[in-house]
Amino acid sequence: MKAITRTKTGLRKPKSKRLRMPKFFPVDQETRHCASLIENEVARWPNVRVKPMFGMAAFFRKNAIFAAVPRTRTLRSPQSIIMKFHPVPDSLVEKIQAESRIADRAPGPGAGWHAFELSSPDDIRDALWWLNRAYDCAGNGKP
Repeated sequence: MKAITRTKTGLRKPKSKRLRMPKFFPVDQETRHCASLIENEVARWPNVRVKPMFGMAAFFRKNAIFAAVPRTRTLRSPQSIIMKFHPVPDSLVEKIQAESRIADRAPGPGAGWHAFELSSPDDIRDALWWLNRAYDCAGNGKP
């Protein structure tokens, strides 16, 4: 049931509970290239589906979304990919806090999203490691 508010004219209209859309950033060529390499790798993992979503490639394991990489735009910063750990497994809490390239509470559709900053192609290997942890969590809730 939607909440009802009164306007100056006395008419009632429903109050929207919809969250504001997060800010999107355009992606530079180097990040686009890195993201494309990541997308090609992750798309080959078992039970992964890739869907376009808001200028990104979203990865699903069965019906659970676990990450997104930029195609034309992204969230958090122009060089970031996002991944979901919800809830964050105990085995990853300290690792996430120690990783300077990860920002928690990344803008996204809900809880558990983290952003990983890709500053160069050298970060692809580590990004794939983190994406693999998100993939594992999407499959059974544990990395």
